[in-house]
Amino acid sequence: MHAGEVDYLPELWARLLSSVRQWAAGVREVPGGLEILIEDRAGDLRTVEVVVTPTQWDEYASVIHGTTDADDTPFKDAVLHVPPGVPYLVYDGAGGWEHSACRELDGEVAETGPGEWLTEGVDGTVHLFRDAHED
Repeated sequence: MHAGEVDYLPELWARLLSSVRQWAAGVREVPGGLEILIEDRAGDLRTVEVVVTPTQWDEYASVIHGTTDADDTPFKDAVLHVPPGVPYLVYDGAGGWEHSACRELDGEVAETGPGEWLTEGVDGTVHLFRDAHED
């Protein structure tokens, strides 16, 4: 790191944990992410494991959403809307969250052309992504 540069990664991760503690019944760090204890509408507690690394969170919050505040992202809603019986919420690497039965997304990635690729979510939805180009 050069003089004058600030490493935001630890600060962003700490802010995420602080935010989650405000609305979840509990949170703890686990390898590759977080276990978040949430209360459903019936008052029952359940755990959702969020698969996201501190580096991925930094990208999601600061690059995709342009914020250092987890509350300014759709993350909380993504966690709270994980259906009962689905244990994982997995960051897809492209700014989205996928409900999953396992820690890894099942989607296949296929190159379609220079700067383009397809992903298939666990629900079968296919997404086309393109590199951003300035004209």
